[in-house]
Amino acid sequence: MRTATQIRATIREKGSASVDLLREIDAAISETPSCAELWVLRGDPIQLGEGDANYPLEEAERSYREALRLDPSSAEVAEELGRFLWAVMDDAESAEPFLIRALANGAGANVATTLEELRAEQSDA
Repeated sequence: MRTATQIRATIREKGSASVDLLREIDAAISETPSCAELWVLRGDPIQLGEGDANYPLEEAERSYREALRLDPSSAEVAEELGRFLWAVMDDAESAEPFLIRALANGAGANVATTLEELRAEQSDA
Protein backbone atom coordinates (compact mmCIF):
# COMPACT_ATOMS: atom_id res chain seq x y z
CA MET A 1 0.00 0.00 0.00
CA ARG A 2 1.36 3.42 -0.96
CA THR A 3 1.76 6.22 1.54
CA ALA A 4 0.00 9.59 1.31
CA THR A 5 3.23 11.11 -0.01
CA GLN A 6 3.48 8.49 -2.76
CA ILE A 7 -0.19 8.97 -3.71
CA ARG A 8 0.27 12.75 -3.83
CA ALA A 9 3.30 12.27 -6.11
CA THR A 10 1.25 10.06 -8.44
CA ILE A 11 -1.52 12.66 -8.63
CA ARG A 12 1.05 15.39 -9.33
CA GLU A 13 2.73 13.27 -12.01
CA LYS A 14 -0.51 12.40 -13.80
CA GLY A 15 -2.25 15.71 -13.17
CA SER A 16 -5.36 13.93 -11.94
CA ALA A 17 -6.60 10.97 -9.96
CA SER A 18 -8.41 8.11 -11.61
CA VAL A 19 -11.29 6.23 -10.01
CA ASP A 20 -8.80 3.41 -9.37
CA LEU A 21 -6.54 5.80 -7.48
CA LEU A 22 -9.53 7.07 -5.49
CA ARG A 23 -10.26 3.48 -4.53
CA GLU A 24 -6.63 3.06 -3.51
CA ILE A 25 -6.96 6.17 -1.34
CA ASP A 26 -10.09 4.66 0.24
CA ALA A 27 -8.15 1.47 0.95
CA ALA A 28 -5.33 3.47 2.52
CA ILE A 29 -7.88 5.33 4.65
CA SER A 30 -9.29 1.99 5.78
CA GLU A 31 -5.83 1.06 7.03
CA THR A 32 -4.99 4.50 8.46
CA PRO A 33 -8.27 6.34 9.10
CA SER A 34 -6.58 8.95 11.28
CA CYS A 35 -4.38 10.31 8.47
CA ALA A 36 -5.78 13.76 7.65
CA GLU A 37 -3.59 14.02 4.54
CA LEU A 38 -5.29 10.97 3.01
CA TRP A 39 -8.70 12.52 3.59
CA VAL A 40 -7.58 15.69 1.78
CA LEU A 41 -6.14 13.59 -1.05
CA ARG A 42 -9.54 11.91 -1.34
CA GLY A 43 -11.44 15.20 -1.48
CA ASP A 44 -9.32 16.90 -4.13
CA PRO A 45 -10.00 14.62 -7.11
CA ILE A 46 -13.65 14.14 -6.14
CA GLN A 47 -14.25 17.89 -6.32
CA LEU A 48 -12.56 18.03 -9.70
CA GLY A 49 -15.03 15.54 -11.10
CA GLU A 50 -12.60 12.69 -11.52
CA GLY A 51 -14.82 10.25 -9.63
CA ASP A 52 -17.92 8.30 -10.50
CA ALA A 53 -21.39 7.86 -9.01
CA ASN A 54 -19.77 6.48 -5.84
CA TYR A 55 -17.98 9.81 -5.34
CA PRO A 56 -20.52 12.68 -5.39
CA LEU A 57 -19.47 16.19 -4.35
CA GLU A 58 -20.84 15.61 -0.86
CA GLU A 59 -18.10 13.01 -0.44
CA ALA A 60 -15.45 15.64 -1.13
CA GLU A 61 -16.91 17.88 1.55
CA ARG A 62 -17.15 14.95 3.96
CA SER A 63 -13.50 14.13 3.27
CA TYR A 64 -12.34 17.69 4.01
CA ARG A 65 -14.46 17.88 7.17
CA GLU A 66 -13.01 14.58 8.39
CA ALA A 67 -9.49 15.82 7.68
CA LEU A 68 -10.21 18.97 9.67
CA ARG A 69 -11.64 16.93 12.54
CA LEU A 70 -8.44 14.90 12.59
CA ASP A 71 -6.11 17.89 12.26
CA PRO A 72 -7.97 21.01 13.47
CA SER A 73 -4.85 23.18 13.42
CA SER A 74 -4.00 22.48 9.77
CA ALA A 75 -4.02 25.61 7.63
CA GLU A 76 -4.03 23.45 4.48
CA VAL A 77 -7.12 21.51 5.47
CA ALA A 78 -9.07 24.61 6.52
CA GLU A 79 -8.08 26.28 3.25
CA GLU A 80 -9.15 23.28 1.16
CA LEU A 81 -12.55 23.14 2.87
CA GLY A 82 -13.05 26.89 2.56
CA ARG A 83 -12.13 26.95 -1.12
CA PHE A 84 -14.35 23.94 -1.80
CA LEU A 85 -17.36 25.51 -0.08
CA TRP A 86 -16.91 28.77 -1.95
CA ALA A 87 -15.78 27.69 -5.41
CA VAL A 88 -17.61 24.40 -5.80
CA MET A 89 -20.62 24.61 -3.51
CA ASP A 90 -21.11 28.39 -4.04
CA ASP A 91 -21.49 28.92 -0.29
CA ALA A 92 -19.38 31.95 0.62
CA GLU A 93 -21.02 32.32 4.03
CA SER A 94 -19.95 28.81 5.07
CA ALA A 95 -16.52 29.16 3.44
CA GLU A 96 -15.46 32.37 5.18
CA PRO A 97 -14.85 30.94 8.68
CA PHE A 98 -12.65 28.20 7.25
CA LEU A 99 -10.55 30.67 5.28
CA ILE A 100 -10.21 32.82 8.41
CA ARG A 101 -9.19 29.70 10.32
CA ALA A 102 -6.60 28.86 7.65
CA LEU A 103 -5.08 32.34 8.03
CA ALA A 104 -5.05 32.02 11.82
CA ASN A 105 -3.25 28.69 11.44
CA GLY A 106 -0.51 30.13 9.24
CA ALA A 107 -1.82 30.05 5.65
CA GLY A 108 -0.10 32.33 3.19
CA ALA A 109 -1.04 35.47 1.31
CA ASN A 110 -2.98 33.53 -1.32
CA VAL A 111 -5.61 32.68 1.32
CA ALA A 112 -5.79 36.33 2.36
CA THR A 113 -6.39 37.25 -1.28
CA THR A 114 -9.08 34.57 -1.60
CA LEU A 115 -10.77 35.88 1.53
CA GLU A 116 -10.73 39.44 0.13
CA GLU A 117 -12.30 38.19 -3.12
CA LEU A 118 -14.94 36.26 -1.22
CA ARG A 119 -15.84 39.31 0.89
CA ALA A 120 -15.97 41.54 -2.19
CA GLU A 121 -18.33 39.07 -3.82
CA GLN A 122 -20.53 39.02 -0.71
CA SER A 123 -20.72 42.82 -0.56
CA ASP A 124 -21.70 42.96 -4.26
CA ALA A 125 -24.58 40.54 -3.68
